[in-house]
Parts: sequence; C-alpha cells; structure tokens
Amino acid sequence: MPLFDFKCSENHLFEALAPSDTERMKCRHCKRTAKRVFVSSSTYERLAQPFNPVVVFRKADGSYSIPGDASKPTPKGCERVELRTLTQVRRFEHEMTAKERARHEDRREREQQQFEHVQSLGRSLLRQRMQKFSEQGRDFARYVMEEHNRTSGERSFDAGCHIDVFSYNPSNMDARHKE
Repeated sequence: MPLFDFKCSENHLFEALAPSDTERMKCRHCKRTAKRVFVSSSTYERLAQPFNPVVVFRKADGSYSIPGDASKPTPKGCERVELRTLTQVRRFEHEMTAKERARHEDRREREQQQFEHVQSLGRSLLRQRMQKFSEQGRDFARYVMEEHNRTSGERSFDAGCHIDVFSYNPSNMDARHKE
C-alpha cells in the first residue's frame, strides 16, 4: 500500500498507508475527517519534530546492521550512517524493502527452476505408469496435472521493511499483541 499525506480542518498533517483510491480518512490526532493532500518533503522536514538520528552501520558488502543503541561504536569495516530526517528514514526503508524483494525474487526463480526439473521427472514417471491405468485413471491423472498447472501461480511477497518508531500505529500494535 502506498504512503499518502493527509490534512484535517485543524491543519494536522500526517502520513498514512492507504489504498490508492483513498481520498479521506480520520485524523489520527483529532479524529476529524482528513483529506488527501500533496505535500513536499521539505514541508515535512520543516514541520517535523526533532528526533535523535537513527543509526545504521553499512557493511562493505552493502548490507546493514542496526545497533540497539545509537552510542555503540562503529564496527570495523563498517560505515556509520545517521538518518536524521523522516525522508531519510523512509528512503532507507524503501531501499531495504527493494533489496529484500530482489533477494526474494532471485531465490524464488532458483526454487522454481529446481521445482520444474523435479516436476518434469515426476510427470515423466507418471506418464509411464499411466499406460497401465484404466481410461478413467488416465483421465483423472491428466485432470490433476492440468489443475496443478492452473493453480500454481506466483505468491505475493512484501518485505515490509520499516523502522517501528516511525511506523507506530496503536491499532496495528493492539492487533499484533492479540495474536
């Protein structure tokens, strides 16, 4: 779901994940109706409340680690990166989600190739054995193979990389704790 800007009649400005066709939602501050607006990132940075930077360590291979404490020293071979604005945090989240999606797609492609090879061997063996089946048995086996081909599609993937403190939503947290 995309991230949109909303503003209510009390001039509360906030971001929210919402379906693309969402034009209105309740303001999280005053509960009044807020309309979707288009706001530049510089406006957010000007209005943003100051926060301590989010510290991440970029490793030489391009991966990241996030220390539990921002005052931890930078590990050897790493670069200390401080995310000081909401825009930088969102950009980092987007980058991490894109990397995880690419890793998932690579792994999924390798798994699919292996699966297709094993499936081909299994179907070849099944076709040999089908010669000894009754006509109804052969029809059933063909039906099952066709049905499997029709229903085995892509599974969706969402890495959902986010830094919790910037994505906190009390209603989501309540639902998470009930699980």
